Amino acid sequence: MNPSDDCLDRMKNFCAVLSHDLNNYAGIIQGYVELMRMDLNEDSECMGYLDRIVQACAKIMDKSRSFETFAQTRSLMLIPTDLAALVKEVIADAPVELTVESGCHTVAAHPDALRAAVGELVGNAREAAGESGIQMRIYDEGPNVCLDVVNPSHSEVGVIPHRAFDPYYTTRGKGRGMGLAKVHGIVGSHNAQIEMLSSTPDQTCLKMSFPVLQER
Repeated sequence: MNPSDDCLDRMKNFCAVLSHDLNNYAGIIQGYVELMRMDLNEDSECMGYLDRIVQACAKIMDKSRSFETFAQTRSLMLIPTDLAALVKEVIADAPVELTVESGCHTVAAHPDALRAAVGELVGNAREAAGESGIQMRIYDEGPNVCLDVVNPSHSEVGVIPHRAFDPYYTTRGKGRGMGLAKVHGIVGSHNAQIEMLSSTPDQTCLKMSFPVLQER
């Protein structure tokens, strides 16, 4: 199921404008920081504050790129990527049980963007399930490589499947409801699909499907 078209289009437009403004303001701040560096001595105590400003600007621009990806205002450079290896890297220290079935798991992906999407899925699952019970499975299904994420849920109500990827939709008291919406945008930019197979107060199951990239 997809988010309501009108809601998603309005959110994408908002994120595109926000990303543009964030880049502009961060660029201006960085420019003034460099001018200040030119007027200060290397041993000035202010240098430390300027370094913090630069680091903050870097975080702002990184967030801006995630908004661009969600809004799909720029094309991602997709390269052959081992989905199983990437998922293992993301969940290295997380309490997740991963099953990788035999087959070709190479997909066309932007590794950084896909890591962000998988990390968001795992983070969302941990918020719902706590520190145990999360299961992930990678397998081939026809011309696709699929990734299933199944986790227990402690919410009083199940997620409404066709609203799961709507911006700001959440069944929990905390959180902004942007995690799955952002994942939906990233997956779409990979010519892939994501859907919620089932949701109850006890369990949710998500499925991502990528076109398999045959290795030559």
